[in-house]
Amino acid sequence: MKRERTERAFDREIKGACQVLKNDGVVLYPSDTLWGIGGDAENLKVVERINAIKKRPDSKNMIVLVSSERMLQQVVKDVPPIVWDILDNGTEAISIIYPKASARYGHLSPKDGSIAVRLVKSGFAHDFIAYYNKPLISTSANISGDPSPVHFEEISDSITDNVDYIFPNECASELSGKASHLLSVAMNGEIRIYR
Repeated sequence: MKRERTERAFDREIKGACQVLKNDGVVLYPSDTLWGIGGDAENLKVVERINAIKKRPDSKNMIVLVSSERMLQQVVKDVPPIVWDILDNGTEAISIIYPKASARYGHLSPKDGSIAVRLVKSGFAHDFIAYYNKPLISTSANISGDPSPVHFEEISDSITDNVDYIFPNECASELSGKASHLLSVAMNGEIRIYR
């Protein structure tokens, strides 16, 4: 009975957060790796607001989180064939820098047109993104230059005071506690590992 109540509470939280996202809002949520700040990836105002909350330059890129291969293909112009093997065989969170963003998400790209995307395969963050049914822009929930928070208590008041929705700590049971792996994959299959 308790599990059923908890699942319904999570559903309410996800629905509430999605309503905030639809209204140009910024949410503080547990991703699959660390606590993050996120918003609708199509909304340039949200991207600018997240940069202001984090006190970071606009030139610093964020990662787009998706919940399905279909969503990934909406964000990326072309997916290098080797990526499917990487995603199928990866056991930890992997963020991949793709050569080119689709036109719809070009505002998230640096001058070279690339875009970083992570396919969240399961867990709370996956369910959140899947329910919203659109990609999320995401970055760690810290002031630029500070350590990334693993626990809710580590998040600065200047972050919590400036977001529009905060998921309860109970939703964070599936955090890995470490940043995702980061690599770039060229269309010819060349891979570069950053972390």
